[in-house]
Amino acid sequence: YRYSNELPRELESTLPILKKIFDMTFELEDNTSWQETYLKRGRHTSLTLYYSEDNLVGYSCSGINVYKMHNRTYAVFNAGVYSDMQSKLGPAASLGGLWQALRYKIMHPSHYVAYLTDAATPASYCLLMKLARKCYPHAMKSTPAFVNEILNHYIEQYRFKRVHPDNFIVKFPYERKLKSSPDRFSSSTLRYSRLYKTYLERNPLFVEGNTQLLFIPLNTLDIIYGVLSSIRRRAKKSKQNKINTSGE
Repeated sequence: YRYSNELPRELESTLPILKKIFDMTFELEDNTSWQETYLKRGRHTSLTLYYSEDNLVGYSCSGINVYKMHNRTYAVFNAGVYSDMQSKLGPAASLGGLWQALRYKIMHPSHYVAYLTDAATPASYCLLMKLARKCYPHAMKSTPAFVNEILNHYIEQYRFKRVHPDNFIVKFPYERKLKSSPDRFSSSTLRYSRLYKTYLERNPLFVEGNTQLLFIPLNTLDIIYGVLSSIRRRAKKSKQNKINTSGE
């Protein structure tokens, strides 16, 4: 689905299911915040629904913010992926978003294209860091000045509350918390990884609603790198599923 400020009428019957999927992970103070923030992302909103055996198991919603600074145009995609706890949509949703960014880049070759999102859990942070060739803020690299400027503008535009002034840990302008215990959002193997530990050092109170903003450049090389990384992860997951199935 593609739309601007108003949700398509054909989505009305699907909204309760989408909200139920969202509620499996997050707890919001009211339903209005969910629709306005997670289903409306400006004039270029794109909503993708994911099905498994005819059952709706997740969705992704994306939009584009265009900033003009220092004689250059920056097209910044922002998106979120939400699924039931049994479905892992990360690689599939990443591929869809990368193809969307590539189409935009082909149509606007002079624009600087990037992806801006928030990593609400250690698992989402680890996935993004593995798929991206470059990502800011980075534990070992300084953040370019123009990236800081875009992130600060984004925070003001969407009225985020700053938790940490240096590494872009923020809270949403309304109450949003994760459900269940922190262990629910990652595997036992992932909890021993360096990226997992980095996230916890930056954002130990993520269950309380603190989230990490991330800026991922998407030039042509970055997009190709992300596509190949997503394909490798999907192939690895498919192989593991076959091994698990044959062992049962």
